[in-house]
Amino acid sequence: MSPIADAQTTGAAQRARVLQAMTELVGASGYAQTTVAQLAARAHISRATFYEHFKDKEDCFLAAQRELGERLADEVSGAGRDAAPPDAWRATIAALVGFARHEPGTFYVLTHEAMIAGPRARDERDLLMGTLGETLQDAFARVPAGAPAPDISVALVLGGIVRLLGVRKRRGDEASEELLGDLIAWIESYGSVARPARFRDLAAHDAPPHPTDQPSGRPAPRPLPRGRHRLPAETVAQIQRERIVHAAAEAIRTHGYANVTVAEITAAAGISREGFYTHFHDKGEAAAQVWELIFEGVVATSAGAFFQAPAAWAERVWAAQGAFVNFVATQPSLAHFGFVECYALGPARALRIDENVLAFTMFLQDGYRQRAEAALLPPTAGEAIACAVMEIYTYYVRHHPLEELWKLAAPVAQMVLAPFMGVEAAEGFVEGKVGVAQAGGSEKRGTGLGGEGAAVT
Repeated sequence: MSPIADAQTTGAAQRARVLQAMTELVGASGYAQTTVAQLAARAHISRATFYEHFKDKEDCFLAAQRELGERLADEVSGAGRDAAPPDAWRATIAALVGFARHEPGTFYVLTHEAMIAGPRARDERDLLMGTLGETLQDAFARVPAGAPAPDISVALVLGGIVRLLGVRKRRGDEASEELLGDLIAWIESYGSVARPARFRDLAAHDAPPHPTDQPSGRPAPRPLPRGRHRLPAETVAQIQRERIVHAAAEAIRTHGYANVTVAEITAAAGISREGFYTHFHDKGEAAAQVWELIFEGVVATSAGAFFQAPAAWAERVWAAQGAFVNFVATQPSLAHFGFVECYALGPARALRIDENVLAFTMFLQDGYRQRAEAALLPPTAGEAIACAVMEIYTYYVRHHPLEELWKLAAPVAQMVLAPFMGVEAAEGFVEGKVGVAQAGGSEKRGTGLGGEGAAVT
């Protein structure tokens, strides 16, 4: 081999070792905790050699992300393509879960750590999810006419599965065959042979009329009066603390959690550095309070609407969803951190966030009593639904004006209700709420729930 060819081979081998090191270190310890020095040491190269191949840590992560994403996409698409048409979608899901079981670190890098590694990594993750979605959409399309075909958006299916697999990994649970069976049962609960699928396209539904008097989050308190005042010390402390928390949310939205500084937070809050450190040890502690603020606000408004709504369970779910969307849509900075960057707080906080997300399954408990089939659904179905909601709202908070969150009302409500009520009963309820009949639909159909009929378009 010539010296030039030998150098090229050596360079390619070095690059491959660095990418492998990135996958292993991030999969084990997280992106934020991984350093260039660690990558170089793991790959048995110098820091100078690292920078011959990559601009910085982010550039290295993106390269690893692309290569690993292509491998995952190829495995999943191949499994669906090789399966018999009726089982293609099940084979696709099995391949996705199987990849997470056999290569948990790689899967975690692609789906969880990519959300933490910055905007470019999140965009790459979007591309991977889009590719996987196209594969699953093709698999659904291969279901023979007359056979049950799940009537649910592939974005919701994939979002629920991917997010739930991350939750299970953080809890130390593997992606088992039992979990796969539960996920298949959840997706099969959206199957129907009575009519074509209507809820696979998230963009095909109009936003429902929504109330404008629902409670929203409390705004940041106004600055303290200049000069001498007679406010009690505890009131002053509370105002300062709340201003710091809201300012932290706004600064993180502007700069990103990894880049934001205490100086930027204090500038936004109009508070001195000394004032900041009186209340918080560091930016991470302040950001943790941002999460607590949005979680407590969402739970309070959603639960309040749920328990004040009419007795029918579907009505209560619809009311809770409306309150949830209204809170999020009126709190852009809190929403950004709560959906997009909250997991950047680290592994210990991530477990708490997972618990908070799964707490929303409390709204589904009455669903298991809606009909005999609902009682047979595994608890995993409720967890997958909660994770799917988190995933789709995360995407919309990143890519759409917050008022467009209302456009998700129909498909998300259908996803929540259908496994428990049945596909057609849920569809009738949702279409009645959205007002399809008034929008020019054809015939009306009763919901069986005491609500208005809805047209089928």
